[in-house]
Amino acid sequence: MKLNWGTGIFLTFVIFVAVTLAMVYVFMNQDVNLVTDDYYQKELEYQNHIETIKRTNKLPEKLEIKTNRNAIVIKFPTLFHQKSITGNIFFYRPSDRKRDMTFPIVLNDNNEQIISTSPLIKGLWKVQVEWKNNDSAYFNEKEIMVN
Repeated sequence: MKLNWGTGIFLTFVIFVAVTLAMVYVFMNQDVNLVTDDYYQKELEYQNHIETIKRTNKLPEKLEIKTNRNAIVIKFPTLFHQKSITGNIFFYRPSDRKRDMTFPIVLNDNNEQIISTSPLIKGLWKVQVEWKNNDSAYFNEKEIMVN
């Protein structure tokens, strides 16, 4: 069978339309996760967040987030008393928000909080620490790998 120009152009057009429709179908069925459900509200609060980060960066002693095989150790600045620090530690999983976890801050006598890595699956996590000392808010963030 011999193809002429008209048949070739028609087949090319049909294949192009079929591939385009297949791609639209596949892309429309992908699950798209926003970072948070209330993304736009958080965007409005961003200026307060910038001020919090500036305040955190001015601290003479920084919050430390260290990982080892079995635990994540979060050490708060010693210039603050352990009982005056309140807040939350948020573990954000970029690839699957269903695995996100939040822990309240409960410090030991060394101004540390130790969190076991057993509930965390292996891979990349973002640790966000939102904490207050009296009326001053602070924020720290670090990416960690859990093995």
